[in-house]
Amino acid sequence: MDFLEKQLNRRAERGMDINKPISAEDIQKLKDAINSGATSINGQGASAIFIQDKEMIDKVAKYNWNQEHIRKASLFVLFVGDMNRLKYAYERQGKKDWELNDANFSELYAVGTIDATIKAQAVVDAALALNMGSCYIGGMRAASDKLIKDLNLPSNVFPVVGLTIGHIDKQEEVKPKMNVVFDEKYDDQEMKKEADRYDEVMKDYYDKRSSNKKEANWSSETIATYNYAFSSPMYDEYYKLLKSKFNTKK
Repeated sequence: MDFLEKQLNRRAERGMDINKPISAEDIQKLKDAINSGATSINGQGASAIFIQDKEMIDKVAKYNWNQEHIRKASLFVLFVGDMNRLKYAYERQGKKDWELNDANFSELYAVGTIDATIKAQAVVDAALALNMGSCYIGGMRAASDKLIKDLNLPSNVFPVVGLTIGHIDKQEEVKPKMNVVFDEKYDDQEMKKEADRYDEVMKDYYDKRSSNKKEANWSSETIATYNYAFSSPMYDEYYKLLKSKFNTKK
């Protein structure tokens, strides 16, 4: 299977082989892929923390509703927006009083999040090339306060997303894909038509897949997840934490 085929068949791999560690050579290749990922204006607005310590990986699993598949990963990578580096560059240029208004805060938050996401996808692709699997862990933002303490994250650094990486033991099924690409202009009617089609496709997928069958479709699963998240305090707490991590004008 060539690399493009691997990309087109990528799935969130949760069945990692806990007894097959990643070699030091491959760990370095994964790091190199992250360092080669694109970054806005070469500003290096994101960092990654490689975690192989099993006790810390166990903590990460506990922070994410005890998801057992996280414990099976050989490697957990936390991607963070990192404006601490930008602040240091600011100071190296003889500047003082690093203070942001709301507009600047919003821009730097966006840059840090985008840079972190680009670098995360770079290592997903590298893992595919090395015949390994990965799974994004978005719930890390809900555990930001704990991660800040555990991983010594300074001011102006904030968790964005996590990623498990490892050799695959039991491969997951490939979910059907939705077309999210428009030609030339955005087409609202085409979006709705495709969403309706995908609801039917995912309903059939959930009904027929080999495990965890359920009566659901794309829109019901997506909205149920957001309803749960929005009804909990996690997003309010994350927003407050972000504001506290930056030196912003009140």
